[in-house]
Amino acid sequence: MSRGNLIYRFGNCRRSGGSCRIMSQLYVALIGAHWDAEVMPKARSDAITALLQAVISQCAEAGVTLEFVGDPTVSMNDIKAAFSRCQWDGVVVGFGVRSPVEFTTFFEEVVNAARENAPQAKFMFNTKPTDTLESIRRWFPQVPFVEPPDVRIP
Repeated sequence: MSRGNLIYRFGNCRRSGGSCRIMSQLYVALIGAHWDAEVMPKARSDAITALLQAVISQCAEAGVTLEFVGDPTVSMNDIKAAFSRCQWDGVVVGFGVRSPVEFTTFFEEVVNAARENAPQAKFMFNTKPTDTLESIRRWFPQVPFVEPPDVRIP
């Protein structure tokens, strides 16, 4: 499934179907708020996509596989499937999901889906996309610091 240039990959992490993994690699699922490319100016939507891709690259440079697995527009069944197909080390739930009142039920569903389908995963919370790696490092201090991306949103 894709939205703009951002790919949602379900089940591509370690131990999916018995595959092995790099032992030093961390696998972290990211749940974030959806931005509506239909009502948002294309330049802003493209900048947000570029920012999220830069954050994913920043995490990869630090040895963390970060997969954007869902937002409030993705069915909870798909999110549960993503959590159960992998043995995630962590789940980052973005501020855009935690803060708006209209996403409270979705946030609760995500927490419970992760707890039930990825019980070993640590929960982490960012305040903006560029501090995602910082939130991961709070629970996994062995992850090295990598400069946050310098992508501006118009």
